[in-house]
Amino acid sequence: MISTFSRIKLREGRIKLNQVKFIRKHRSDILRILQKYQVEELQVSFVKRRGRINILHSGSPARFSYLRKKETHLDPVDRQWKHREWFKIKSNQSKELEVKNWDQVMEAFDTWVSSL
Repeated sequence: MISTFSRIKLREGRIKLNQVKFIRKHRSDILRILQKYQVEELQVSFVKRRGRINILHSGSPARFSYLRKKETHLDPVDRQWKHREWFKIKSNQSKELEVKNWDQVMEAFDTWVSSL
C-alpha cells in the first residue's frame, strides 16, 4: 500500500509530506496527534498555498490550516536583532486566530482531529 506521507530529507531539518515542506518538529507533532486518534495516513492530505498549510480530511468537509509568520527587526534601545514567530490558524468555518507558539497550534489541531 502506498502511503501519502513520503519521507524526503531536505536542508535545514525540513521534510516533505505529500510533496509539502514541513519543519521536522511540525511533522512529528502532526503525525503524533493523528496516531493518537487512529486517523489513517490515507485519510489526510496536505496542500500548501501561499505559505499556508491546509490539512484536509477525506470523506468530510473538515479542514484545518495554519500559517507560520516570522518577523525580524532591530531594537532601537539595545541595538540587537529581535526575532518574533507567530502562527495564524483556522479550522472548518471558524475565524482565523493568531497564536504565539507552535504548542497552541497543536492544541487547536488536537481539538480538530478529535472532532472528526
